[in-house]
Amino acid sequence: MSASTQSTIRRIELVTEYELDGEFESHNQRLSVQFIGLDTAVVVSSSGILEDFRLLYGDYLVVSPLPDGRFNLVGVQHPSPMRHFESSGGGSGPFPSEELHRVGGEWESELTSWMTHIPAAEFDAFCEKTGRTFPPTTEVFSGLSSILL
Repeated sequence: MSASTQSTIRRIELVTEYELDGEFESHNQRLSVQFIGLDTAVVVSSSGILEDFRLLYGDYLVVSPLPDGRFNLVGVQHPSPMRHFESSGGGSGPFPSEELHRVGGEWESELTSWMTHIPAAEFDAFCEKTGRTFPPTTEVFSGLSSILL
């Protein structure tokens, strides 16, 4: 990552408001993002696996600054330019990190959870070149977590 790219990455506090089962929820989380416009940011590290509202690497967010320095989540671009999968996927041998990074992907781990992020436009070619498979049941989407906490 170049010095100019590093300088644009910021750690922000994001306020996410949503309705769940008829109840209004307001949630705060700290997130690393790279701003690509005044109100548009790209997630550079996913929110925690225990977050109720997950935002994942490579997601494009529309945000609005709040007077106290935090940001309000206005929306998430769908579909994401990335596909996200729990675990390292199928296949054998060491995980092909070099190829994943070459196509603009990333992997992250937290506790015992592993997440692979692959650009949607490169997904088929990545799987073909590396021999990896990612079962549909392992795909994860941004937004409210389906895991009961």
